[in-house]
Amino acid sequence: MTGTGSALLLDGHDGGMVRASVLDGQGNVAHMANNNVSFRVLSGPGHIIGAHNGDVSSHEPNHAPWRSAYHGLVRVVLQVSKDCTTPKTQRARILEIDGDASQGLVAAPEDPCVPEPIVLEASAPGMESVKIDIPTSIDASHDSVFYAAEASAGQPVTIN
Repeated sequence: MTGTGSALLLDGHDGGMVRASVLDGQGNVAHMANNNVSFRVLSGPGHIIGAHNGDVSSHEPNHAPWRSAYHGLVRVVLQVSKDCTTPKTQRARILEIDGDASQGLVAAPEDPCVPEPIVLEASAPGMESVKIDIPTSIDASHDSVFYAAEASAGQPVTIN
């Protein structure tokens, strides 16, 4: 789940977090692990905007695509790098005004905008890398922040 649905919306803005866990030989989180975990987008309409581990005393750069694990955990933040939800006429105007500055982010009006997954890889020295597919969507009526807010509005909140 992305927090806003089951896929990241290709609106040029949507983002999500992915947690990586360093596991021991039994498949449990290695809470003492501080391995440096690197992330990279292998394919698809996304880019990494930063990583963090929850350690408030860490001085590692927030916008780097890597981070040392803290208690065996690290997160990467990624963002979609394509806008397919803006109406075609507006995308045409944006490309006309901004030209090359918008190439890649704003889909050309003739682009069919078929959602493709963002393939993300996490790796750490001495460990096997892991890849995951993060689904994307062009259905703002089901995968937008507004849909998630509307679907949860008025629902009871249980705090354990």
